[in-house]
Amino acid sequence: MILFLERFLNFMVKKNSLKIAVACGGTGGHIFPGLATANILKSRGHHVTLWLAGKDGEKKAVEHWNGDLISIESEGFQYGFSFKSFKTILKIVVATIKTFLEMKNRSPDVLLAMGSYASIAPLLSCQLLKKPYILHEANVIPGRAVSFLSSKAECVALSFKETEKYLNTKKCEHTGMPLRNVLYEKSKDHSHKEKDSKFTILITGGSRGATSINQKIIDALKNDKFKSLDFKIIHIIGNHSIDKYYDFYNENNIHAEVFKFVHNIEDYFSTADFVISRSGASTCFELCIFGKPSLLIPYPFAVRDHQLKNAMVLHKYGAADVISEKNLSKIFLENYLIDIISHPKKVTNKSDNAKKIYQQNAANELADLVEKCVKL
Repeated sequence: MILFLERFLNFMVKKNSLKIAVACGGTGGHIFPGLATANILKSRGHHVTLWLAGKDGEKKAVEHWNGDLISIESEGFQYGFSFKSFKTILKIVVATIKTFLEMKNRSPDVLLAMGSYASIAPLLSCQLLKKPYILHEANVIPGRAVSFLSSKAECVALSFKETEKYLNTKKCEHTGMPLRNVLYEKSKDHSHKEKDSKFTILITGGSRGATSINQKIIDALKNDKFKSLDFKIIHIIGNHSIDKYYDFYNENNIHAEVFKFVHNIEDYFSTADFVISRSGASTCFELCIFGKPSLLIPYPFAVRDHQLKNAMVLHKYGAADVISEKNLSKIFLENYLIDIISHPKKVTNKSDNAKKIYQQNAANELADLVEKCVKL
């Protein structure tokens, strides 16, 4: 009898199990939210396959994924038109043909596409095969893949509810931004700092475009007024010479930790009292889940200025201050940093407001949406 029940339950699980494709290649901002949702779907008994774009960084990001994975090289369009555009079109055509053949063979029940150029070939293949698909948009301003293909989607899941007005569809759901599980876990115990510990500022400009921010931070901290203040800097400088920064902090007796890159950013978010950073979608929601007040400096060359729009949402809800890189002067930084270090209680409200923005069950809500799409 027990054996019969066990076989019956296994049969019912398989009967209700879906074959789900998750297209999340490209950058970490697409891979990690896709991976977080894929893990939820897999834990519910579905057969999940990740579809990636053949980029070097993808392999490291998905090294702990215990499921099927398909990598087909693709490429995104740059703005403007040049000879490189023809090569990009050719790559997309080849990627779409390969993806179509693979997808026809695997016949997924539904596709979850996390945006970016890596989603284009899987999405076009789904349209040709008449398979349903769901899109997820991370930024306030939707990317081209989401904008062009949203009208035929079963639904568009949004990280920011403000995105809906930029889309030509009413089939939108505000699910929030799925983040890596380690961020959820670390955010639960990030209030362990001792009361007498130094006011800690985390500065991270990323590997792209951080040079000017790094230099302006150093120029501002040369002010003698900082010598009487008790604070600590954690400076993630990106792909630049680290000796210059070590020397500066040592010569000026500033307590600092300097890194080119870190793989455990959650540990530094946990430690920091305040963050200075760019405003990519993942960064914005990582700040919110940890409840970190911030000064956001949007990347000035982001497509359609989407980082500025992301930052302004956090500013609207009182979670962050925002300044353009063009207006980021030495005098502004001197005064701003001296003020928050001298009066740390001034940023308490920003911390509380940041926590209110993040939807804790974003990955589960997106997984629910995928299941509803095919009406289990």
